[in-house]
Amino acid sequence: METLKRPQSPCLLVVVVVIVCISAHPFHRSRYHARPPRRQPAAQTASLSDHCTSPRSTAASPPHGRVARWLASYNRELLHVRQTQAAQSWEVLTGSTDTFPYPHRLSAAAVAEWQERRVQEARCFSKWNVTAEQRRMLHLITRGPRYTRKQARSLRSLVGEMRRQYSNATLTRGGVTLHGEGDVTHLMRTCRDPGVLAWAWQAWHDTLGPSARPLFTRAVSVMNSAARRGGYSDMGDAWRGELELGCEARAAVARLYIQVAPLYRLLHAVARDALQRQYGTHLVQHDKPLPVHLLGDLWGQDWSSLLDLLLPRTAPTQHAVSALPRTAAAMVKAAQRVFQDLGFPKLPYQVVTHAWLGGSGEGGGPGGCHPSALDMFTPGDYRVVVCPGRGGSSAGRETVHELGHVHYFHAYRHQLPLLRDAPNAALHETIGDVVHLTTLAPPCLRRAHALPTHHLTGDALRNLLQEALTKLPRLAFAAALDTWRWDAFQGKVSPEEYNESFWRRRASYQGVAPPAPRPALGFDPAGKYHVAENIPYVRYLVAVVAQYQVHRGLCEAALGRPLPIPPHECPAAAIRTAVPLLREVMAAGASITWREAMGTLTRKTKDLDATPLLQYFAPLTRWLQHRVRQGNLTLGW
Repeated sequence: METLKRPQSPCLLVVVVVIVCISAHPFHRSRYHARPPRRQPAAQTASLSDHCTSPRSTAASPPHGRVARWLASYNRELLHVRQTQAAQSWEVLTGSTDTFPYPHRLSAAAVAEWQERRVQEARCFSKWNVTAEQRRMLHLITRGPRYTRKQARSLRSLVGEMRRQYSNATLTRGGVTLHGEGDVTHLMRTCRDPGVLAWAWQAWHDTLGPSARPLFTRAVSVMNSAARRGGYSDMGDAWRGELELGCEARAAVARLYIQVAPLYRLLHAVARDALQRQYGTHLVQHDKPLPVHLLGDLWGQDWSSLLDLLLPRTAPTQHAVSALPRTAAAMVKAAQRVFQDLGFPKLPYQVVTHAWLGGSGEGGGPGGCHPSALDMFTPGDYRVVVCPGRGGSSAGRETVHELGHVHYFHAYRHQLPLLRDAPNAALHETIGDVVHLTTLAPPCLRRAHALPTHHLTGDALRNLLQEALTKLPRLAFAAALDTWRWDAFQGKVSPEEYNESFWRRRASYQGVAPPAPRPALGFDPAGKYHVAENIPYVRYLVAVVAQYQVHRGLCEAALGRPLPIPPHECPAAAIRTAVPLLREVMAAGASITWREAMGTLTRKTKDLDATPLLQYFAPLTRWLQHRVRQGNLTLGW
């Protein structure tokens, strides 16, 4: 599930309250006594400039000593920025003002001005002979777009209006009113009436699209200007730079999609057959894209609610979800037990006491609920928004995902503020999903030769199929959404062509189509939270691939290489012995690069590779191939 994440910066998880890229850093937030960064006195600023032009080393004050003092000053100011932004984000998410005992707010323009000055100084110091740690911090400070005061104010206003429209969207039919994403998503997951589903899907996109298109168009212009000031060709280039995938990030995304595409097409064909049996050939044709409104959510990115159509339940399964806890504290405690069983430390008590039940539960901001995790940058204060109304096991899985962010916050809490982040946004998204994979495996390592390696029990098949229905459509949707946004940033698509090109891209990557022709001047991307919040989405494609690499790496660290068992059977008891390796990488925060983190965790490759994902799903692949042959199903669309 997607968490609240920072805008164009590496740190996930936060609704953008102040839409300014603090280099590549998150808009993490905390609460008390936050104050704006103070302007350097003129004499001090001049002194820093003098140092830049004359980096003479002396025994008393070598260059890296002066840089160390400058970085210490920067980190003190950055802490206040992040604390204030975190509190502002929490207020937007929940409507709660308890984090603001004082009336101060930090404006986007003030942060932009501070950041501009500090980036110029950091770029000057980057020419010096500094330590490796200092060079890493200077890199993190100087990467990302650079906003002027006017641009920062403009982007904050534009994204704020898109957020307001998204949060306040309501749909009414007869005597029923659906409030926000949470209510509509619940309907899409649980309803099997195609007429109602078509109405809800179209009403949602028609409500949000037309008014959001001019806002998005203006935001693209503002962001591109800021990206070019930061040395990028456009904002898509800046977003890809945050992932640290190198110059060929776009090619890497294409390569990963091509690797997974054969498995996705098998799943697509079997899902299409099940939907055709459920709804008839007049709605679902054997060789056409899937009607997106029948897939169980608003975006066709999570098909897990179709599980019983593809594999009807014959008996209670080992991992069937019973009545889920309905309070935020209970949901967080249940998720925390999963982490503690793997050897993760107990989190501060505030995580439970501050947990917020979104939507209609314990309050919440206007309009539904979006699961979120926030680092408040105050000792022990991490915040979670949970959403029980999404139905089934989804709420439990999402809470585990959000707790993965919180455990990451807690692991790198000792780092300097600048380094309290993951190497990139995708790795932050990976931790909770890796932990969730351990809940799908048998509790203990099976005896050698007890079963043939190709044997697949009913529980294992159901778990693998549900996992595939959850993860593979998300990967395809992430590829479609952000490659489309990259084209919009590059100017390859004009605003008048936004909607048409968006659906061409979705048909190509996802094999889905809208329930009825869409208006050319509409703007259906606005129906996605991450577009309204201006949050990059390709991080989820990277995270889907990376989580299986990390999972396999931990299994091999515990059981040896090659693995003596199929990856999907790697038990929690084995993963527990390798968790210290995972926590070591988490504790390093952003002090290491993405490639260093992956090299440590996989002990094999530093590159993204979908092979572990394909190996994890190998038994399911054989089952899907059998279904395709048995039903003489058409592959592709």
